Amino acid sequence: VVLGVVLFFIFRGNIRTQIKNAIKEQIVKKLIEGINPGFKYYPKQHITEETFDDSKLIGNYTYLEGEDLFKGNYNNIPVEFSEIEVTKKASKSTKTLFEGPFYSLKVNKPFKGRTSVVPDFSEKNFGKIGRAFQSLNLYKDTLITIDNEAFEKQFAIYTTNEDEAKEILTQKLMNFLLEEKKSTNGVFFGFSMNNIYFGKYNSKDLYRVNIEAKITEKIIKRFYNEILQHLQVVEKLYKLVLSQE
Repeated sequence: VVLGVVLFFIFRGNIRTQIKNAIKEQIVKKLIEGINPGFKYYPKQHITEETFDDSKLIGNYTYLEGEDLFKGNYNNIPVEFSEIEVTKKASKSTKTLFEGPFYSLKVNKPFKGRTSVVPDFSEKNFGKIGRAFQSLNLYKDTLITIDNEAFEKQFAIYTTNEDEAKEILTQKLMNFLLEEKKSTNGVFFGFSMNNIYFGKYNSKDLYRVNIEAKITEKIIKRFYNEILQHLQVVEKLYKLVLSQE
């Protein structure tokens, strides 16, 4: 009897999950088609490990999982983004290194070097000693300073081409990254070859569906606004990096 009850709840839970996913998929697909017919939505896929590894924004990790992949061209910007969770397994625990939306944008002209902008946890916690420790970084690139005290307190910048890094990291771009950080647990940004990378550490579960609740215009509008916010980030970042804004 006990086994039967357990199996019932497991089965019911699986059905509920399938219903939630089906509802979400239909709503999001219709919305993205309305916003941009050339865009595709893959609910069970995510940014590949190869794409994430190419960004060089996070060091060694054990697992990369995710969902809700969007892929296509938005205002002539080739882009893909999805929710991902990156974890590292230790002997007795698993640590989350990144959780949230991660974006990969393509540009026509390749960058001269590689630049990574990551949260400056060490300096915040350990001051100058932490800064010295960061010079022994896992990125194997040069740790540079920039003439922006507010930015320096929040981010560490690693690059293989200091002149290019300082040219692209304009005041407007730094302000954008600082503003984006306010609503997250951390921001990751970088560029290399023909790619721009951007990640927002935010554990918020986007496009959550409550099957007990009625699908209302308010819920659909929330989904629409979330998708639009992603696309606005893509366009803003692209223009700032290429100095079009």
